[in-house]
Amino acid sequence: MTMDRLGALILRHGFSLALGLAVAGVMLTGLIAMWRSDGPSLPGDRRELTAPPPARPERTAPPTAEDADAAKRAALETLRADAKQFDVPLEAERFLSHFPAYRSDGPWVLPGRGGLILTRELRISTELRDLTTPLGGLGTYRAPHVVLIVENRTEHHVAFRVDTTPSGSSPCTPKAMLPQSTLVLGPREALSRTECLAKGRDKLTVQRLEVMLVPPLSYHYLIKVRPGTLGIPQRIADGHSLPPGQRLCAGIPRQTIEQALRSGAASWLDVIDFYARHSCDRQEFRAGHRRPEPETSPVLQSSLLQ
Repeated sequence: MTMDRLGALILRHGFSLALGLAVAGVMLTGLIAMWRSDGPSLPGDRRELTAPPPARPERTAPPTAEDADAAKRAALETLRADAKQFDVPLEAERFLSHFPAYRSDGPWVLPGRGGLILTRELRISTELRDLTTPLGGLGTYRAPHVVLIVENRTEHHVAFRVDTTPSGSSPCTPKAMLPQSTLVLGPREALSRTECLAKGRDKLTVQRLEVMLVPPLSYHYLIKVRPGTLGIPQRIADGHSLPPGQRLCAGIPRQTIEQALRSGAASWLDVIDFYARHSCDRQEFRAGHRRPEPETSPVLQSSLLQ
């Protein structure tokens, strides 16, 4: 091929040759880059599927002794304000200690009249009383009732529970209701509560007695707790009454308490201990609040059904 012919070919096809050389260069560069890289990630390649590690949560400093002292001072200020409101002494040292508690386990079967159980803390007795009784929508009538009298034998305010089962299979409602503080008593104070309509040869079984000695302020905390939310049967709880000017707390977590009592996560005295230390207007019972086991209180005297 002569130089003139070669020059003519270049002039005629120079653009096409340049374009071809450029494309070949790009492809060669791409092949070299792929050869040097690790290659595209496959569906099972964990480098793309693995999420980045979560950020570590910031560590909070544990509470210091100063924090604990500040919380204690704030709690005592709240107690002082409540004690002033109810016009009772605070007895702060008692709030910082365990409240003495006692338990007596039955069962004891009392006659409907003249029954007696005596412990160091309580005097339990029975009698029959004629009381005005509701008769549905037809008015009222007079009927004899088995009445339980609970007397505080100590010089302290007490929270208490007397578990009872009336005789017979008939329901004990409707029946008369006597105003009562239900689960708290002042020093040497007593209350009467109706157990059931009297049906002749009546008896009352007492399963157990539980008592906790509490400061005066605790009396005012506890009387505002609706007894039915603490496992007290409704036939007894319906007679609950408060001092003038006080009202029941609305925010008692009944289901939480019932579940804790059924599961054994809390005892009745655990719940009472919590509400003896905290106003139910401000705090709700938390499962996990525990107090020491109560002491056993012996029965000193009794008059039981033979």
